[in-house]
Amino acid sequence: MQRLPLLFDKYINNQISADECKEFWQLLQENGLADNLSTELQNLWLEHPKYSQSNAIWELKFDALIASQQPSIRKTSIIKYAVAALFVFLIGSICFLNFESKSPKNKSNKQLVNDVKPGHNGAILTLSNGKKVILDSAVDGETLSDANLGIIKKDGEIIYTGKTDELVYNTVTTDKGRQWRLTLPDGSKVWLNAQSSIHYPLNFTDKERVVEIAGEVFFEVVHNSKKPFKVKVGNKVIADIGTSFNINAYADESDMKTTLIEGSLSISNTRTNIPPTILEPGQQAVVNSTGFIRVNQHQDLDEVMAWKNGMFNFNETNIENIMRQIGRWYDLDIEYSGKITTETFSGMVSRNKSLIQVLKVLEQASIKFKIEGKKIIVIN
Repeated sequence: MQRLPLLFDKYINNQISADECKEFWQLLQENGLADNLSTELQNLWLEHPKYSQSNAIWELKFDALIASQQPSIRKTSIIKYAVAALFVFLIGSICFLNFESKSPKNKSNKQLVNDVKPGHNGAILTLSNGKKVILDSAVDGETLSDANLGIIKKDGEIIYTGKTDELVYNTVTTDKGRQWRLTLPDGSKVWLNAQSSIHYPLNFTDKERVVEIAGEVFFEVVHNSKKPFKVKVGNKVIADIGTSFNINAYADESDMKTTLIEGSLSISNTRTNIPPTILEPGQQAVVNSTGFIRVNQHQDLDEVMAWKNGMFNFNETNIENIMRQIGRWYDLDIEYSGKITTETFSGMVSRNKSLIQVLKVLEQASIKFKIEGKKIIVIN
């Protein structure tokens, strides 16, 4: 069910592959939506401006896809409120599944005023001489320099060019409501979630490539067996063996979570004599405050990677965790009025929605909110 919003977005933008189209129609049919929505979905697809001059061609493509993959689908029209329901369900990009509402659906909450825009690409680059560059306002294509290296801002990221013999460091920091990506001097790619940072050398001169992070960071590492890539998070060390992985190490979270997407990783603690833990793809290492490491064998990678893909993804998540994520992305503080619910929630919503759009969807789960300046009050 949680795949539906992502597949729907690809579908209406004509970016869906044949296999994804088959999966999309299968999910619609399994959830009783296919028969009544096929015509409207076809129209949405054909109305996309990219194909406005060649609808006949794309209509044939549409017919061929569904004829070969879902031969039983009937093309029937439905009334407008059913299409609206589809948008609430899919374009709204949220489907709360695993909870029982304690009361009837909430009426409109008049306390949801003073809307807040979602976060955006932005960060502060601290050069080796201490100079700070606000990347939000830097001109695209602008070239900076540090230790004879060129630093280019391009399409929401920074890229280093050239080589240096100096051992100097840069730091990229994202505040609340910001995210950023960069390519390190060795070619490894890094994505920073809101309220995160990475400190790294401009020349990996030692036998190891060592960076330090805080917050949540995703890596795609260029493998070099002669120079292992290591990430330090406090007294914990994540060593890459040619891989891509996500680290969630926010100070306000009880555990540090490292999830391996592909390749191999070892995780160790410099304060203990416990042998390193080796991860395989799909596994997640959870390190608590005492340094104990627990391995989750089959982690939901869609949930882990949701932030990087522009989504919030909640999988039996408690309200405090949900609100921490929202607070970071919309640059807000969170306060609770009354007893905090122990219910957990599952679903997803786009990080491109405004704050009120997100909160109104969450209110369908019998939670109420009040916005006061830079603060959200969760009312129970």
